[in-house]
Amino acid sequence: MAAAALASLTNLPFVKHLISNEHLPLAEKKCLFSKDAACATPPVLHCSKRLVNVLPRHARAHREPQPRAITTRLHPTAHAANADSPKGDGVAKISVRELSRQTGYSPATISNALNRKRGVSQETAAKIIKLAQELGYQRTGKLARVQFVIARSSGKLIAEGAFRLAVVNGIEYEARQHGLSTTYITLELANERTREQQLASILSDPTSGIVLLGTEMTEADYSLFDHAEAPLVVVDGVSGNHFFECILFSNEGSSYRAVRHLIDRGHREIGHLSGETRIRNFPLRQRGYERALAEAGLPICGEYTVTLSTDKPESAYEDMRRWLAGKPDLPTAFFADNDTLAVGAMRALAEAGYDIPGDVSIVGFDDLDYASITQPALSTVHVPRFDLGRMAVKKLLEQVENPNPYRCETHVSTTFVERDSVRDLT
Repeated sequence: MAAAALASLTNLPFVKHLISNEHLPLAEKKCLFSKDAACATPPVLHCSKRLVNVLPRHARAHREPQPRAITTRLHPTAHAANADSPKGDGVAKISVRELSRQTGYSPATISNALNRKRGVSQETAAKIIKLAQELGYQRTGKLARVQFVIARSSGKLIAEGAFRLAVVNGIEYEARQHGLSTTYITLELANERTREQQLASILSDPTSGIVLLGTEMTEADYSLFDHAEAPLVVVDGVSGNHFFECILFSNEGSSYRAVRHLIDRGHREIGHLSGETRIRNFPLRQRGYERALAEAGLPICGEYTVTLSTDKPESAYEDMRRWLAGKPDLPTAFFADNDTLAVGAMRALAEAGYDIPGDVSIVGFDDLDYASITQPALSTVHVPRFDLGRMAVKKLLEQVENPNPYRCETHVSTTFVERDSVRDLT
């Protein structure tokens, strides 16, 4: 009865077309209807990129196909130099079909193993992945998801998540446009035991692109991501020793423009609200502050530099309140390393009886959501955080779809948002 069913199927037009297809290897045509258990190709018909099962339901269940033979001999094209490659990577790529031919596993099994999908045993998947690496396989498939990895060191900058959430919104939006899901992982860099467990999961899946928030990362931390199998983009961070795709915003130039705004409004005594945790961004912003003063011929006065906690506005408020208790002389304006410091300082100044901007002006950096609803509304540097998230996903996709042998640092410009916290002294 099964033989009669198969015979009738061979008379179907699309089956005749398939069998006559000169691009389909003869071995696969034979395997198509073979009862031979050694045949590596499952009993399915490939038609218009769809899989059409041709066996009765009771005969469809089959164990994972076993290879005819496994060889570790490198195929001559798998590792030959390719000086004419337009990508300049010097490696000739090997396809899933070629991996199937050399290993004896079906293309479906090869693909499932390489993409870490279910239906392939761990032992078989490990063999296939090892052989693929030896044969020079380079994955050119699509991403399935985006991992947003928040690398925390002290937690004193991104614990509240105001900056992070805006980036997340951008990541989620762009991921949805490409049918990708998004997962979130907080990587505790200081906890070595849990860190290694997390990294093993984060770095091993080539279908899960990584967007790494580098705000709190040090140079040494980037070495943890050197051997990631997945494409990776760093947001708000950069390594001098490791080459990653990075998206940064202009720190020094943006702070320079903010301080120039104060100078153009007639301010000549400009203090600095400095973040206690000196992440990479803050020294760059300090350089912009100092350069603007130097170019205007204005002094940098140490007595106008106040160091404040960076984890939340309440902590900055407490530090500023203690500083004001010493009855210090005040400058006419402050530049703050970020909005958290600015908002905390504004509250402390108001409680101490100072008028903003009548007695002292303040500008911030980041343009967090609460900057527009403070009293008075805070003039600040707007960072396009939502767009940073979108750009990160686009760059992940570029690495997969159009891989290059180099990595780029992208510097994103900012805009200064003038509100009500600066007095015009001109």
